[in-house]
Amino acid sequence: MRIDDYKWNKVECKGNIPSERKGMSFVEFKGQFYLFGGISDLGSLSDLYSYNPSMRIWNQIQTKNGGPCARSDHACVAENNGLIILGGRHQNMNYFNDIYHISVLSSNDRQEIKSTSNKKKGVISEEKAAIFKSFLNNKALSDIIIKVETQKWDCHKMVLVSQCRYFENMFKSNLEGNVIYSNLNS
Repeated sequence: MRIDDYKWNKVECKGNIPSERKGMSFVEFKGQFYLFGGISDLGSLSDLYSYNPSMRIWNQIQTKNGGPCARSDHACVAENNGLIILGGRHQNMNYFNDIYHISVLSSNDRQEIKSTSNKKKGVISEEKAAIFKSFLNNKALSDIIIKVETQKWDCHKMVLVSQCRYFENMFKSNLEGNVIYSNLNS
């Protein structure tokens, strides 16, 4: 296939279209796409939307208990019966170390969010939650370090690649060493 065969087309959508934002998650689960959170000019967001690509329709999902607080820059993955949201940060730069699960299997919008934090018993077993939490900033288990000015994070290539194509391309380009440096002033 020639490179000029690749052509972007704007998709016209209907329904309850989400507001403009950045730092949100957008994942596919059983033919639907799900968008959660992010940050806009008005601050951090905690809304959840589904998108049906074959019908090009957006739908805002009203959850029963409100779910995770407003956040951006979080990880979100699809699993057997729904979505898992991990971490992120609020507009005031408070970082989160929590995990939430939402079941999105029901066709009649039966969503239920439960947390695996210490305050509530979650859908994910305590053992699985402990495994997820053990990966966060764990030097012994990490395989890459990200340094931004004076801040340093021990990370996992697999997690970075699963959430961001930038890192996938970076690692495929034979990155030298296991430290990524960035200077915000450049």
